[in-house]
Amino acid sequence: MSLCQSHYGRLLLLFLTLGFVAGETLASEQIAAVRQIIEAVNSKNVEQYVDVFADDAIVQLYRGPVRVNGKTDLLENRGRHFERFPEAASEIQHVVEIDNIVVLHDRVWLHGRDGAFADIVELFEFRNGLIVRVEVIQQRGLLSQPQSE
Repeated sequence: MSLCQSHYGRLLLLFLTLGFVAGETLASEQIAAVRQIIEAVNSKNVEQYVDVFADDAIVQLYRGPVRVNGKTDLLENRGRHFERFPEAASEIQHVVEIDNIVVLHDRVWLHGRDGAFADIVELFEFRNGLIVRVEVIQQRGLLSQPQSE
């Protein structure tokens, strides 16, 4: 079976067809905002992270309850996250933009890049250039992993 005939091959072909793969120059302001979030995670810069969010932005697990409600809540949430996981890192794998939605597939390390990683998909909804909603698809229990010694 060729790569294009397999399920994963078709998914990869979709990402390539839409033209947004990690490492490419991405010109969209929405994609630039998502890149800014990843850079903020890697530098542990909470202010840079929340800068691209609307004041009334919400964050939730996919089809789940709202976990973060508003920019102030997000600032506190990310601050706690960076304190809990000081070695957290993220790397963009794929990005797709359709209208006001950006879909991000990123690889996340909670305890440094030498440790285990998880793949996460995030759906970012934009309004007037700012993120108003994020839905996160991640493995169950990801953030309940014990801290590294």
